[in-house]
Amino acid sequence: MSNNNDRANVSCVGVITDAYHMQGLVKIKTFTSKPENITKLKCIDEEGRGIVIAASSIANVFRIQGITTRTEAEKIIGTKFYVKLEDLPQIDSEEEFYMEELVNIPVCDMEDNHIGVIKGCFNFGAGDILEIRFVDGKEEMYLFTRENFPEVSRKFVRLDR
Repeated sequence: MSNNNDRANVSCVGVITDAYHMQGLVKIKTFTSKPENITKLKCIDEEGRGIVIAASSIANVFRIQGITTRTEAEKIIGTKFYVKLEDLPQIDSEEEFYMEELVNIPVCDMEDNHIGVIKGCFNFGAGDILEIRFVDGKEEMYLFTRENFPEVSRKFVRLDR
């Protein structure tokens, strides 16, 4: 993505972690509810080029269109896949949402006081994390758990701290 505006309009849905066997297959760590769902999305790379991902018969192993050898697959390890937010499937349930939808929404305490906004959503491998910018300018990260955030909607989150 060339600038921050481009990054604000996309969601990272996976990253190539390794080459697999000799036919150009790759292992992908997906950030979708089911790994195979990545094949149903309109993925792009960091340059905005369309990427076609096909499933294989092995879990978390995929074929990338145009990659046919292990050498080619090794060259693209670390490649991240994105989907434009407008291309993500619509979610109709109030109980489900995309993490990116939480960015910039208000954070309230248990007494309904506005205490900040969600600055970012992350997952470094040990669970989802929300970064909050408090009204005093301080920023803190919290594990995105029911204990920390007993109420979550697309309009606000409640932080129990």
